[in-house]
Amino acid sequence: MKKFFALFVAALLFVAVTDSHAQKAFKNPMYLGGEVGISMPLGDFGDGVNMGFGLNATFQYYFQRNMSIVGFLGYWSYGTDSDDLTISNIPFGAGFRYEFAGGNIVPFIGGDLCFNNATIKYDSEYGEWDDSELKFGFAPAGGIIVKMSPNMDLVGTARFNIISDMNNFQITGGLRFRM
Repeated sequence: MKKFFALFVAALLFVAVTDSHAQKAFKNPMYLGGEVGISMPLGDFGDGVNMGFGLNATFQYYFQRNMSIVGFLGYWSYGTDSDDLTISNIPFGAGFRYEFAGGNIVPFIGGDLCFNNATIKYDSEYGEWDDSELKFGFAPAGGIIVKMSPNMDLVGTARFNIISDMNNFQITGGLRFRM
């Protein structure tokens, strides 16, 4: 595994150095965007929690024509079988995207590292109780970018969030705008 990681980093550095001339021709490499979507809890998390809904605000910076870093902040809410119990998550983190060559439809793969502020609230006849916990997670991701105009793209993403006892699969869609 260490050899694979070292080889991956070396290849990434090689591509970054050899393709630096293309960066000069690449203007406005920053995007702002937003996504909405669904989240399907998995494993033990899925046993007690129903499907969730949420949104993410995103920032994307291209350091090469087909490679970028992504920053995001979101809010996700999950349903339960009890009206008195609510579960939410505020993820914030960063990721990497690699885009494959394409025309107006561009597939991509990547991964995210994030912190998740998970909150559980319970209302009872004796009062309200809540608890928050900060959890680290990572998520392999993939999706497509559909170029709508020179300054606006439609983005669809699927990611498998691995967050200790809150694993889930998300499907999101949204728009991003060139800055």
